[in-house]
Amino acid sequence: RLHCHGNGFGAAQRADQVERQRAADVEQSARRRDLHDRVEVHTCALGALPDQSARDVPGRTVDGLVGRRVVRMLAIDVDGLGPEVLEGARDTLRRGRPLVWIDCPDERAYRAVAAVLWPLGYRVQDMQDCSPTLLFAPAAPGVGPVDDPGVDAALRRLYAERRTVEALRGR
Repeated sequence: RLHCHGNGFGAAQRADQVERQRAADVEQSARRRDLHDRVEVHTCALGALPDQSARDVPGRTVDGLVGRRVVRMLAIDVDGLGPEVLEGARDTLRRGRPLVWIDCPDERAYRAVAAVLWPLGYRVQDMQDCSPTLLFAPAAPGVGPVDDPGVDAALRRLYAERRTVEALRGR
């Protein structure tokens, strides 16, 4: 399992937003649970291109971190910068066909994530929370990319309703 948390890497990335304390907490938790030999913690800015640093934070790609290992699940919570992280994970996605939990806080983010994952044969399988965090799963072997108009329409309604609520709150 690979969990990406923070602000990913992109135009909005600021080095002071990288959560170094969270990394230390994860390492300590792994030691307490005797999982330290199975947990790796990297404090870096993940994105589409390797070696793009954000000030004092090294830039990496998921593919660069994973190497040839097979990942079964990606959990990406990077404040809407998921498409950039996914671009840097294409080999990992093709090789292991992992489940992908990813935050899609607005329709723009959803469309950008889908633009990366749909051509690779992924489709939305589940939704968690109202953020929403979406589960994209690969289609069965031999099945081409799946475009589910029902799920797409439901997500468009969810995002439209959210915009309406935000507009009403702003009055």
